[in-house]
Amino acid sequence: MKVFTDFLSSLNEKGLSNTELEDLITRARRAAEGVVDDDEKSTEEKNRASEIIDWVDDVEKTLSDDGKLHPNTVNGLMRIVTGVGSGRYGRTQKGDGKVPKDYSR
Repeated sequence: MKVFTDFLSSLNEKGLSNTELEDLITRARRAAEGVVDDDEKSTEEKNRASEIIDWVDDVEKTLSDDGKLHPNTVNGLMRIVTGVGSGRYGRTQKGDGKVPKDYSR
């Protein structure tokens, strides 16, 4: 029974505090704003980044109103920070330069 209990306790996911969530939101917004401000990015990339900023604003309002976020939303923020912030925004698909909607490769 102890082995099973130890196993179950190892499955717990780490939660993020509201301060950590606010930091993640800020980093996601900055990454998207970097694309909007980049003169080398296409109009399509800048428009997509503007849509991301609008979504991040909605997420921030949800956190403010509810005091929590759905795990899928947190996952989306993390993907924005790593994908857009990596400098590869718009270059994750060979050939057309579009960011895939599902972020898969």
